[in-house]
Amino acid sequence: MDNPSLGRSILLDSAYKGRVELFHYLLTVGADPDTRCIRGKTLSDYIRMDFEETLRDGQHYIKSEYIKN
Repeated sequence: MDNPSLGRSILLDSAYKGRVELFHYLLTVGADPDTRCIRGKTLSDYIRMDFEETLRDGQHYIKSEYIKN
């Protein structure tokens, strides 16, 4: 997580950023899919949100439509 004060769990953060492997792992080890952030947003809200960033190696990452659906 970039900033713990954002009020979202690691599961919600991985859904928001489209980190499929991390998301799957967290569910496998028992993360609660019914959790909400401090703003009341659900897991499905974070999955549908757009996300893009520039990675450390300079590559541009955009969460795919496949992940959002």
